[in-house]
Amino acid sequence: MKQKADIKSIRKPNTTSQVADRLSPTRQSEKGSVTAELAVALPAVVLLLFTVLAIAAAFGTQMRVSDAARIGARLYAIGAPTSEIEYKIKEIAGPNAISNIPKKDPYGIDEWTTISVKRMAGIGPANIGIFTLSASATVWIEP
Repeated sequence: MKQKADIKSIRKPNTTSQVADRLSPTRQSEKGSVTAELAVALPAVVLLLFTVLAIAAAFGTQMRVSDAARIGARLYAIGAPTSEIEYKIKEIAGPNAISNIPKKDPYGIDEWTTISVKRMAGIGPANIGIFTLSASATVWIEP
């Protein structure tokens, strides 16, 4: 005959840690492993985050350089003075942008022209990994 277990004799654990200690007898030997794993993984996560932010900043700068070339070409096409074109390009792409604006043909023979804009960019405040971003825009000259 089977004996019925006395319900009062079974103790309920008071805390979650007591349950974990009963389920995992090796828990005592694993203390501090989470701290060690965090110490190993955290620099990699920070580096990955820094890389993603740097790439996003580079794409944003490339878009500004591209917009500056496009707007410079439009201004050139409608006959704006070179000083105004350079001012707009530097306003959009940044003060260290370099533009290549061809001289205007006094006879009006040129039908197409290309405006190029370059800008040096770096990653972070120390400009680590400096690289050149460039864009050009070709436009038909308005009669």
